[in-house]
Amino acid sequence: MKKLIAGLLGPLLLGACAALPDADTPLPWDTAVSQGTLANGLQYRLVREASQPGRLDLRLAVNAGSIDEAEDQVGVAHMVEHLLFHSRAGQNSNVRERMTELGWVQGRHFNAMTNYERTQYMLSPPAGVKQTPQALQVLADMVFAADYTAADLERERPIVIEEWRGGLGVAQRMNQQRTASQRVGSRYPEHRTIGNEAAIRSASLGSLQAYQAKWYQPGNMVISAVGDFEPAAMLAQIEQAFGKAAGTGSPARAYRDLPLDNSLKVFHLHDPQSGSNQVSLLLRLHEPDSRGSSRNALRERLIDRMTLAVLLDSLRRQPLQPGVRSLIAQKTLIGSQSTVLGIAAGVEGQAHDQALRQLLSEIERLRQHGFSEADFQREQAHIRGLGKKTVANTKARSFEQWVEQLSNATAPEGRVTDRQATAGRYLEVLEQIDRSDLEQRLQRWFASRDRVLQISAPEASLVRLPTVAQVEALRHLV
Repeated sequence: MKKLIAGLLGPLLLGACAALPDADTPLPWDTAVSQGTLANGLQYRLVREASQPGRLDLRLAVNAGSIDEAEDQVGVAHMVEHLLFHSRAGQNSNVRERMTELGWVQGRHFNAMTNYERTQYMLSPPAGVKQTPQALQVLADMVFAADYTAADLERERPIVIEEWRGGLGVAQRMNQQRTASQRVGSRYPEHRTIGNEAAIRSASLGSLQAYQAKWYQPGNMVISAVGDFEPAAMLAQIEQAFGKAAGTGSPARAYRDLPLDNSLKVFHLHDPQSGSNQVSLLLRLHEPDSRGSSRNALRERLIDRMTLAVLLDSLRRQPLQPGVRSLIAQKTLIGSQSTVLGIAAGVEGQAHDQALRQLLSEIERLRQHGFSEADFQREQAHIRGLGKKTVANTKARSFEQWVEQLSNATAPEGRVTDRQATAGRYLEVLEQIDRSDLEQRLQRWFASRDRVLQISAPEASLVRLPTVAQVEALRHLV
């Protein structure tokens, strides 16, 4: 999940040319990135960064995660990530043993992670570019060999169960409830990345192999490399390690977006060990126009960012009613077009009714009166200052920044653009945005009929959960 308030400032500080493209064409790749696609569909993104002589960072991203599991494969995406370290590719030892024999340490020189939509394998060999052939072969063997055994699965199963138990803390349990209610109606609640104990214990070798066969295809992968190497030489080595693998395209995945049912859903979030005390109203929408790197998409994202910032400032300036300790707003992006705007009130004691009333009152106030011109001009000046600062910043990205940028751009449509060109485009579209654009965006958000009300309270508190009818009646009263 990406938080918009941070994520939309990112492109201002990100950013493959100094001049702005014409019309509505997407910003091109930063010219420092050598990128393309092998004949079998595998995408590659390479950056020569020699400030740390000899260093190499390799990452292979598979555009698949727990949301892509079949109904009988819960938890399998994460288990496949574990089992791939048992791949042998015809050798006597598995890839983990081979890396350990080379002196590589898990967590420092090699690691992996899985989330809802992506699985990533990360290598940073201690000898750097000198070990490029070994590192690439390890990655290729992991994702293509598919020769781990039932015995390997039984050895790994207790480790995965312990990892699942380690995620049973109160913070994780509450976050699970928040995510499940935020994404109600979708596949997300039933496909947590870690799965559940029953699914982990019952997962079969066949289910892991079926998941891998479907999703671990070259056309569903991106390999990124940052380091002290010549891109042409690195590409040749990638071709040698990965180019022979045949693959098919990826199936359509509309289920990554939230299905909207235009109704209000009410949830009580609680845990015996949680002190969370809050009322949150979530407005769920589909906003595909803000995705991508075209001029129009950047304009849409900038309007989103400015509207959210002014909304947050407006909420923070409001006098708090008795029993209400704070008012905040946040926006989350999900899938390829889904967004969730959350407006929340922190609660003192059992003042949840008062908090809900103030939330609804603030929404109605903003719906009727919107923002002031001063609010708009203040945010416009803030964005203009950030953009000019970025345009003037000619300092090269660091090794770590390149790794982060390429990692963040591993979605098939992802790209890393020149910071100055991106900031320049933002400054250009900023002058075409006025207060009415923010007002219209706010009205669109508030017009969403697909809403989720989350009420959280310590278990000891006696909280009366309102019905949908009561919430709707209150909304018409404020």
